[in-house]
Amino acid sequence: MHYAARLLAFALLLTTVRAATIHVAPPPLGRPDAAGTADAPLASVQAALDRAAAGDTVRLRAGVYRERVAFKTGGRHNAPVTLEGEPGAILDGSYPVRIDWEPAPDIAPGVYRATVAEPVRLVTVEGRSVTMLRDDWVQPGRARHGADWEYPTLFRDGIAGSGWSGIRALSLYQFREKQLLLRLHSRAVSPDAPLSGEDTSVALDLDPRELAVTVGPPPDRPVVLIDGTDRCVVRGLTLRNAATGVLIRNSLGSVVEDCVIGPAEEGIILGARADRATLRFNEIFWNPWGENRPKAHASWDLWTANKRGGWSDKHGIKINGSLGGHRIHDNFIHHHWDGISVSPGDRGTDGGLRVHHNRLFTLVDDGFETNGAQEDCHWNDNLIDGALCAIRLKAPDYGPFYVYRNILLNNKEDLRNFGRKDNVHRRDPRTGEWKTTVTGKGSPEILPAVAYIYHNTGTSPAAVVSNAVYGIGVPDYHYFNNLFWCEVWWRGVPRANPSIPPNWKGDHNVYTRRGDNPAWAGSESQAHALGIDRHGIFTTGDPGFADIAAGNVSLRADSPARARGADLSVLFSKPLPGCEPGYFTGPAPDAGALAYGQALPQIPRPRTSIENESPPAGTWPDAETAADRPAKDSTRR
Repeated sequence: MHYAARLLAFALLLTTVRAATIHVAPPPLGRPDAAGTADAPLASVQAALDRAAAGDTVRLRAGVYRERVAFKTGGRHNAPVTLEGEPGAILDGSYPVRIDWEPAPDIAPGVYRATVAEPVRLVTVEGRSVTMLRDDWVQPGRARHGADWEYPTLFRDGIAGSGWSGIRALSLYQFREKQLLLRLHSRAVSPDAPLSGEDTSVALDLDPRELAVTVGPPPDRPVVLIDGTDRCVVRGLTLRNAATGVLIRNSLGSVVEDCVIGPAEEGIILGARADRATLRFNEIFWNPWGENRPKAHASWDLWTANKRGGWSDKHGIKINGSLGGHRIHDNFIHHHWDGISVSPGDRGTDGGLRVHHNRLFTLVDDGFETNGAQEDCHWNDNLIDGALCAIRLKAPDYGPFYVYRNILLNNKEDLRNFGRKDNVHRRDPRTGEWKTTVTGKGSPEILPAVAYIYHNTGTSPAAVVSNAVYGIGVPDYHYFNNLFWCEVWWRGVPRANPSIPPNWKGDHNVYTRRGDNPAWAGSESQAHALGIDRHGIFTTGDPGFADIAAGNVSLRADSPARARGADLSVLFSKPLPGCEPGYFTGPAPDAGALAYGQALPQIPRPRTSIENESPPAGTWPDAETAADRPAKDSTRR
């Protein structure tokens, strides 16, 4: 054996021998001066993490721990530092403070105020998140969107349009006064409420002194922080009541798995120089007090309240400025704002993503946002059900990226080509005017990114929507072999300034008509005139789903999607991902996400069904590949 190999084997042996389990339990069983053994557990999770070394596991007994914690030491390949919980172990990131509510009729009827010394970003009532206004956006005399958006008006009248039926409650933290305002005008929306809405015309004005209320910190104070330490594992915990569940940055090969994260605005953030993280088998939610089912009456007011007067978007998983290469699969994200989103970024950031087999359910806004450079990113085999927009192709800069075999159900939009860059909003202190500019990350101009969108099944009114797509359009998008059950093949918005006509490359898609929208009549001729789908089919027949009422879009033998696709293993210069030679049987592939004979899959997949393809935490990336990692940029901590 070579000397280097002997050293490596010896090091691994030492790691195996040394690996310890440090136990933690709530008081009185847990004690600050304990040894951390099973018989003498520590009381503090942070104290246990401070003792941990590579290969060690910090194990939490069932109970609630009112802590926000950080890994101080990282692991090595095959020897991670692990923070795990037994069933019922909860890390609660809310402030451990008494909230002394007092009525505040000087603001508006039903409003309460309380002094909170630390900044508040998440307010929960009985486990539901209340919409928070943003202090600098709603000040009287200088509200960003005018007098209707001044906070006394909002607390009195609710949101212009539906009043309180969409939001039901509002909160505001005033930074200068260190004061929290809260009005619970109506009860939280019931999951079983009719889509037509519930009567909120009479204010109930619930008393927060009689309810369970938590106040949590801003996103930069997560429940669990991994920063500057590699190969850290968070497993089997409930993380709740802070704006962020887990924040990972400056870290290689860290893992979050089998956790329940929520209520939280940001479930997991992969931030600056996060490198090849694995996020799998997590349940993530925001769980708003108001109406977040996009097809429900007044749900738009929840969107508007957060966008115009609040802290804007929230994310189940947010990827922002990382080194990329992440594996994000088999998560369940529900009752949230956005599902999985990539922020604007330059080349070399947030690339190489593998996002698959995730289930996204009931989202205020987008399922996926494919922003940034999108270099070699794969978004496949996901189920998105009940979003405002399932997949927003959000002005990506380069690519190639691939969107395939996704099942899209009950969304107001399934696929949206989006042409606007992300903006930032600043108030000019001299004039008092609000100004909007692009973020400064990525290209400020729209670039002809390369995208392949294929073998998806969609059910929204418009098969594809273009929103604010101008100039060069999307000439290097490729739509092939998709199955759409729709009212119209394409829609351009906004109405006041519609997008340019489609200029993507597309063929062999199947469009089956639903409903009686008269716009259907011109779909085929319009597509053909634009050089699109000359081998596709437009039919008024049944799409051939097994049971669409039950969400089962597997194909019957008589489906018009049978053998209608092109062979994507040979159509382009190389096979597209998932379409390697031999990927279909018969004369041609079926259009859509599921070929005839394939059953509707269970998503997320059962963990036991993929153990062989899911490397144990701490073993990926392998030691040789990880050695190529760039040096940490300490300026971006």
